Amino acid sequence: MIKQLQLRKLLSDRGYLLSLLLMGVLTVIIVIIAAIYVRPSELRVPVSYSRFDTKLYTLGQWYQLLGYVLFAIITAASHTLLSAKLYQIKGRQFALGYAYLGSLVLLIGAVFFFVIVRVVSLIQ
Repeated sequence: MIKQLQLRKLLSDRGYLLSLLLMGVLTVIIVIIAAIYVRPSELRVPVSYSRFDTKLYTLGQWYQLLGYVLFAIITAASHTLLSAKLYQIKGRQFALGYAYLGSLVLLIGAVFFFVIVRVVSLIQ
C-alpha cells in the first residue's frame, strides 16, 4: 500500500491535493443533484440518453437514477487510490494526469446526470 513517507509527500503536494479536491467537489455536486431531483415515483422515468435510440431516452424505475451517484463515488474513490499508487510508482505527472482525467469523467457524468434528471423533473 502507500508508505507513511509517501503519504506525507502526497499531502504536501498542492497540485495533487487540488485534483483530489476537484474530484470530491464534483462527487458532492452529483450527490446534491440526486438529492434535489430524484423522487420516488411509480412512473417510469428516463434513466439514460442515447442518440442512436429513436426515443432518445431509455425508461426505467426511479431508483435506477441512483446508479449515477454510485458511479460517481466509485469513480472518485478508485481514481484517488490509483493516482496515489501512480504517484508512488511513476511520479507526480502521471498521478496528476490520472486524477484530472477522473475529474473529467466525473464532470461529463455530472452533465449527463443533470440533463437526465431535468427531463425526469419535467415528467413528474
